[in-house]
Amino acid sequence: MYKNMKKTVVFFFLLLFLPGCAVYKFQKAQAPYVQGFIVARDGFIIPEYTLGMGNTTGDFKTAKERFNRRKITVEYYYKRMGLISSRLTEYLIDPPIIFIKFISGIFRLPFVALSDYRYEHNPEYRKKITRLEEEQDSLEKKRINVLKEKLNAYIQKDLINEAPEIQQQKKVAEEGKTAQEEVRVIEEVSVVEKEKIEGGKEQIEEGRVKIGKKLKV
Repeated sequence: MYKNMKKTVVFFFLLLFLPGCAVYKFQKAQAPYVQGFIVARDGFIIPEYTLGMGNTTGDFKTAKERFNRRKITVEYYYKRMGLISSRLTEYLIDPPIIFIKFISGIFRLPFVALSDYRYEHNPEYRKKITRLEEEQDSLEKKRINVLKEKLNAYIQKDLINEAPEIQQQKKVAEEGKTAQEEVRVIEEVSVVEKEKIEGGKEQIEEGRVKIGKKLKV
């Protein structure tokens, strides 16, 4: 009995938490984005994860750093815009809501039928419904545009904060290249000096041989 309870608890735990885990994949950027890496969430590409200036996306290291910084904020705005939802919502929250709406829809059928009849046969009512739908669509577009602007402002701010880090990384890389170049020059000079020394030793040895031959004579 204890084992069955334990299995039930484990099953419930997996059912509760595993659906909420999204799958992220780094992949090569394609047009209109410049060479680099972008990230797909459950197969849905979200460019704001790694987007830089001028549609650039950065190398893998830069893309990974941007993704780790921006993930929570970017997904917050995408969820507010209705572009993504968590698996927890899809599997555990949405089904009961859909079922409740379905049941309530059965009781609303007479009212829906009446509204459809008036829409088809009453021009004034049709204009009213059309106007209300257009107003709702306009408000929704404005709401989404405001969210897009806020998300874009966040990305720009993140890039501004990122700039000193990039400059520092470039500086370190350039210093590393300079140091490597200095080592290479020193090694080349050392080789040249060594060759000169070896050449001097050979000349000295030749001079000694000649002097020895003269003395023998």
